[in-house]
Amino acid sequence: MNSNNTDHLNAGVSLSDFLEPDTPEIKQIRSLQDKEEEYSQHLGTIEGGIALYYYEHDNTITDKEVVSVLRNIKMNLEKDGSYFSHPLELFMLGSLADALEKKPITFHEFKLVIDYILWSIDNRSWMGDKQAYIKWICYFLGIYTDKEEKQYEERVEKLGKKMHLSGEDVDQLLMKSEREFTDDEMEKTRIESEFFAMDDGEKINFLAENTPEHFDLFSVYLLELKERRELELMKDLAKKVSKKFGDDLELYLHVAIFFMDEDPNIAKSYLAKALSKVEQLEGAQVQEKRSLEIKIKKLIRGCDRKNK
Repeated sequence: MNSNNTDHLNAGVSLSDFLEPDTPEIKQIRSLQDKEEEYSQHLGTIEGGIALYYYEHDNTITDKEVVSVLRNIKMNLEKDGSYFSHPLELFMLGSLADALEKKPITFHEFKLVIDYILWSIDNRSWMGDKQAYIKWICYFLGIYTDKEEKQYEERVEKLGKKMHLSGEDVDQLLMKSEREFTDDEMEKTRIESEFFAMDDGEKINFLAENTPEHFDLFSVYLLELKERRELELMKDLAKKVSKKFGDDLELYLHVAIFFMDEDPNIAKSYLAKALSKVEQLEGAQVQEKRSLEIKIKKLIRGCDRKNK
């Protein structure tokens, strides 16, 4: 990290001072998917900062903490160094200033850089490890010793067997081979990467039209809003999605569970809607319907207890 730039940031200079104004052409870029090489210096600065901070300074930091740090930097580009307090933020600010000084990019491009890494972190959340991305980026950048690298590969291979992944898929996770993606997989990746670069309004509008096809993005975004304690945005999202796709019992249940701790009354209202749909379930046996009714009524009683 360049100490000069760190000092400048602390003395009243912000990352925004190193960023160029956006242009109409730049604003048209929706994500950095397939543009990684062009932005490799900026992506590498953040990825390397995360990996080195974990490996050399704090091996307890989690992916969730990294996400919080990146979002804070993204939302506060005009704040000087004194605003930031997390050790990882302080560790990366000078290096980011250096990278931006050497190869200037615009505000929009820099936010896309952060969004790309947020998307990469989410892509590994299925691995069931609070440090899934952090450990992967250390492996990817070759920071591990030979022994640590072998241990990481063994863990991924063990996970692959547990998840019934093919040897080809495991090799791809370990970057030992490059599988050709189908057109559908490429399209899914493109949509996901673009979604992570949207602002809140754009995400809500997208999900209001596309939740059935992208239920995973709906879940991920609800969880993000819950972690950010954005109750009003959660309510807006749930209202718009349920208004258009309200015949989906699973949707009502899913939304209700997200609201259980945030607002039991809202959760109860969605549970009541779910309960009203049980009898309409196609292909379900009577016993299955009764079991589902019992489960939903139990959740409703749980909401009532929270209100006391």
